[in-house]
Amino acid sequence: MASGNGFITYSPDSRYGSSDVSISPKLGDGAAGQKFTVPGSGLMEISEIGIYGFSPYLDPINAKMRIFTNNASVYPDSAISNSETAAMSFSNNSGKPYKKSYTYSTKPQVYGGTDYWLAILSDSAGLYPVTIRYSYNASAPVTSGYTVDKEYQTYATWPSSWSTHNDRTYNSSMYAVYIPVVGGNKKRMGGVPYASTMRGVW
Repeated sequence: MASGNGFITYSPDSRYGSSDVSISPKLGDGAAGQKFTVPGSGLMEISEIGIYGFSPYLDPINAKMRIFTNNASVYPDSAISNSETAAMSFSNNSGKPYKKSYTYSTKPQVYGGTDYWLAILSDSAGLYPVTIRYSYNASAPVTSGYTVDKEYQTYATWPSSWSTHNDRTYNSSMYAVYIPVVGGNKKRMGGVPYASTMRGVW
């Protein structure tokens, strides 16, 4: 296979990017997200989500991932139903990012051609508590604000709002594996317009 990030059709077997950065620049727990567009069109299911990261201390650090809709002001909005992972434990791994992934038993659903945010929420550890560090591609930065982070969070509670955040340009190693749903399309659900269903948790 290969490396990759965003919404892809395969599980990457090599690291995306050769640099690494902390989820939060401040001491304590933190959250980060990056905006990606799902390729294609129609209904998709997410089978796996993951990231390349590591604990900067010898102590392991837990983190969770989740998928969010995109707010019109460009930041994570509503959580996609069934997209929150269980806790994933990151070891030090000799200070090198390695793959941590989660396979969904109940697959969250998204739509092709639509923007979503892949996000991670990290606990902290160490004498001066810091979050996990994740791999990113320094040679291919994203537009400022297409990656965001939030400081001073409390693991494992996701931010109640992302409207206040730090804009970043890190092109992260976060990814989600998608599978087209046969016959899936953007249609009215129970009489509710598609655009309305996208604004809340399904």
